[in-house]
Amino acid sequence: MARQCKGWSATHFDLAMKILKYVVCTKDRGIKWSAGLDPFGVNAIYATGDTDLAGCTETRKSMGGRVARMNNGPISFNASLQPVVHVSTTGAELQQAAVTALDVVGLRNLLGEIGFLQSKPTIVYCDNQPAIQIAHNEGSMSAKSKHLDIRIFKIRELIKSKQIMLNYIRTQRNLADIFTKALPPQQFIFLRDQLCGYAVFAPED
Repeated sequence: MARQCKGWSATHFDLAMKILKYVVCTKDRGIKWSAGLDPFGVNAIYATGDTDLAGCTETRKSMGGRVARMNNGPISFNASLQPVVHVSTTGAELQQAAVTALDVVGLRNLLGEIGFLQSKPTIVYCDNQPAIQIAHNEGSMSAKSKHLDIRIFKIRELIKSKQIMLNYIRTQRNLADIFTKALPPQQFIFLRDQLCGYAVFAPED
């Protein structure tokens, strides 16, 4: 909606009113943190990233979303268009995985400075198997993935240095999916409640 501030229409206005209605009706549902409920442990961070390929109908740039969590609640999140147009889902997911991983590194450093050292690699979830395979493959890259080489090598570096682990998660469980596109009501509520700490995040069920 923010991207339509200059060229809005009656349709955009109606949607904005629906958003305001949702905000008013859910004003009592803030973010909850519950260290004892988090299956990842106390003060341990983990993150998810996702993209909607060519989600912007005007530029065909992909919509990216990411969230880092600790103690069963979010501590950092972002939704924004990726800076370049991707021609494949794998390329868009690799870009988002790299951005999410760099966020995680910053959070690990910050938490370490205030006394919350992360003793294990931070899990970063991605719902694209080819992207994960490319990130873990030390061999040569195909022609299709060479344009992503800097991001791929950075992810590999972070995996090798045991700062992150890049793991698979089903799209239906990926919390970052809520940032990339409009979801059906049932799926939106399911992810929202886990994202905001009203349900325990379960990457596998």
